[in-house]
Amino acid sequence: PVNTSQIFQVRLLTGYTANPDFLKQLTYICLNHHPLVLEIDTVRAFHIGNNFLVEVDIVLPETLTLRESHDIGESLQCKLEKLEAVERAFVHLDYESSHHPHSEHKQV
Repeated sequence: PVNTSQIFQVRLLTGYTANPDFLKQLTYICLNHHPLVLEIDTVRAFHIGNNFLVEVDIVLPETLTLRESHDIGESLQCKLEKLEAVERAFVHLDYESSHHPHSEHKQV
């Protein structure tokens, strides 16, 4: 018989998504990170072992310089990676959110 501990461990190793409360926490952090963040397009978090790999897509004004956009994205990445449960965070920057996500990313 398979015990529940084994099932839980398999979930942690196979990219099982984070619970809704953790995703809400990540979204809140992203929304309040910087006054120039216009929108949060996507927030994902997947188990990689006991911790999470986090992916966020934020929308910034298209008039920002590369330096300004980079600094906002990098500081958000560092902020997310300071969370105990986050192993690694990836922050994608965009200037609009009307495109279809399938056009930019491989769907898993």
